[in-house]
Amino acid sequence: MKKILLLTKTLLAVALLCVGQNAWADLKKTNVINCDFENSETVFTFTGRGGVANTEYPAESGNHAVNFTSASNAGNAVPGAFAYYDFSAEAKTAVKVDVSFDCYLPTTSGQVKVSIGDATYRTSSIFNTTGAWSYNGTGAIFVFGTERGKLNGKTNENYASVNGNPIGSTTALKANEVLDLWVTISATIDVTNSKISYTMKNKSTDAVLVSATDADFFNATASACTQIDIQTGVNSVSAVYIDNLCVDVYTDASEKYADYTIEYKYGETEIKSARVVESAKVGNTTTIVDSDKNPIWYGEPSEKYMYSSDDASEQTVAEDGSTVVTVNFRKATVESYTLNAINSANLSVLEEIASGSIVEGESARVYYHKAVKKDGVWYIRNQNGAEPYYGIDVVAGTNTVSYTANENVKYFFEVEGLPVVQVGSYGGWRNDGLANRSSNGVAPRHYAKNYAYTEALAGGVYTLSMNARNQSSSVSDNITIAIMDEGGTITPLEIQFEDWAKASTAEKTVSVSIPDGAKFVLKAGDNNSNLNMDFLMFTRTGDYTVSITPATAKSTYVTTKALDFTDVEGLDAYVATAAANGSVTLEKVGAVPAGTPLMLIGTATTEYKVPVVAYASAPEENMFVAGDGTTEFDGSTFDYILYSDGLFYKIGSGTVATTKAYLHCDNDPTAAGARGLRISFGGNITGVANVEAAAEAGQKEGKFFKDGKLVILKNGKKFNAAGQIVK
Repeated sequence: MKKILLLTKTLLAVALLCVGQNAWADLKKTNVINCDFENSETVFTFTGRGGVANTEYPAESGNHAVNFTSASNAGNAVPGAFAYYDFSAEAKTAVKVDVSFDCYLPTTSGQVKVSIGDATYRTSSIFNTTGAWSYNGTGAIFVFGTERGKLNGKTNENYASVNGNPIGSTTALKANEVLDLWVTISATIDVTNSKISYTMKNKSTDAVLVSATDADFFNATASACTQIDIQTGVNSVSAVYIDNLCVDVYTDASEKYADYTIEYKYGETEIKSARVVESAKVGNTTTIVDSDKNPIWYGEPSEKYMYSSDDASEQTVAEDGSTVVTVNFRKATVESYTLNAINSANLSVLEEIASGSIVEGESARVYYHKAVKKDGVWYIRNQNGAEPYYGIDVVAGTNTVSYTANENVKYFFEVEGLPVVQVGSYGGWRNDGLANRSSNGVAPRHYAKNYAYTEALAGGVYTLSMNARNQSSSVSDNITIAIMDEGGTITPLEIQFEDWAKASTAEKTVSVSIPDGAKFVLKAGDNNSNLNMDFLMFTRTGDYTVSITPATAKSTYVTTKALDFTDVEGLDAYVATAAANGSVTLEKVGAVPAGTPLMLIGTATTEYKVPVVAYASAPEENMFVAGDGTTEFDGSTFDYILYSDGLFYKIGSGTVATTKAYLHCDNDPTAAGARGLRISFGGNITGVANVEAAAEAGQKEGKFFKDGKLVILKNGKKFNAAGQIVK
């Protein structure tokens, strides 16, 4: 039992407001504390930020009281000073508790909360939950001060409250009724019936500020009164005082109490230290609580044991303390689990992500993919704040992760699977687990600025998304993105993944155009080579093409990118392979590199979309030359430009624009009397070709495929495979 402090001056009498003397006539009274704190030790245990001490109070110089001081930052949603007086050892069997004390609050900004109740219903740490007012009172919580009696989210426009309800002489307690003066609080707690009766008085005038009889407990589930909690929660309060504290507890003198023991066993083996239940009523049936049934890990190596039975209801508390309750346990079973990726649309299984064994009642962390692919379609897992990113705790049985089909997602790469071009001292990925964010539980670090690259991609406009963790706490970092052509040349893109903040994880997106056949390249760690990278996902938003609109059916053109004309319907591209006897011979081409001078045959003023490719070989022969916009022609060379009538004429003077091509010959290709060079087509044209454009250009012979059918051009007429004339 705690030391009982001697009474050194007259105390306020304990209120007997609601029950009368006779109701407690057979009770045994124990004085727990009776103290005016004059030259005596402080009985409160302190925690929090601030302090508690026995000091003089300004209202009565030379007198002492317990002073509670809050910290300078106490108002930022956590208490500045929190102290408690625990009398549970004396009051655990009490049926009634009387508490009285004086309290002083200054007129400066301040607030005090006094809670009378059951210590087991107060959180173990005042800082465990959000907000400064998160602790539990059981019987009553008195709040008063310039913060107007706020309690657990309730706002009362008054200067005091009890259990969140406003109190006062009218509708609200005025500042001059509770501030800069001493008030006296007296309370009687009826533990048996969960009721509390109390008064609050002006100590100087003895005027009653508030009173209640048989009010319900603030926490109706409480079964004892064992503690006083005192808290201040406003910045830099240093003059909140408690004085003249008196606590009396009452127990039934006719009842006897004894301890009993709870043992935890697997067979005859004790697998957990026994627990003693103190001061149980003799003759009552013993009980266990839910925590007595909690699983127990025991042994080397540790094994899990599960509650199976107990004999508590068969035991009664013996006066000699010999009663033993046995709680029996069994070994936990080992069970199987699976984690499946399922289609969010119809809940069908896309694939099994993982399977394994797990101890009964336990969970296992399993990392899953952001994307899965089935029947050529990518299904994407959308993250949410409630579930750990890329990780889920599975239990025994079937567990699922839901995915949504996205046909626009064309590629998904786990970056640790990408090959690396070594340009630094380290030749690959380093799986050091620092980020712990990827589908295999490890986001690998790309070291020493090496290049990682994807497979060859289909051309298009894509939104790229990527997750990375910058491990550095001192510098932000970037990831360089580039494309690599068939020859291995790496060209950085204008758009980049930029500014991963210091020591942070983020998912970033960019929009890029990728030529057909290119490999996508990334280089981590521009600044410190310290980025851990996760997935790389390509969502297609359109074709990567160059728009060409010829002004005439026949035109010259110089490519600005590597282009592929093979499957462009209605538009054919040609190079010049020979020029003699008044004609220039054209050969049709498909993919050509950037800077290739060409002749195009199509429909005038029609827009054609020509795919961009990553790499193409230059034609073996091409007599077309790209204009440079500066070379002056004077008619002394055999150079020819295409005119609107579809013939090539010798350039007499001027320049050729950079977007146009001209024909250069080493010798005079003209025929006697001819005004210009006409167009002829060499060899048989195969594939999908423009037979109408060829005939219009003067071609007399050739074989074509149009709409899947063979068309033969002979003497300027079109025949099918059976020799019949076709339109």
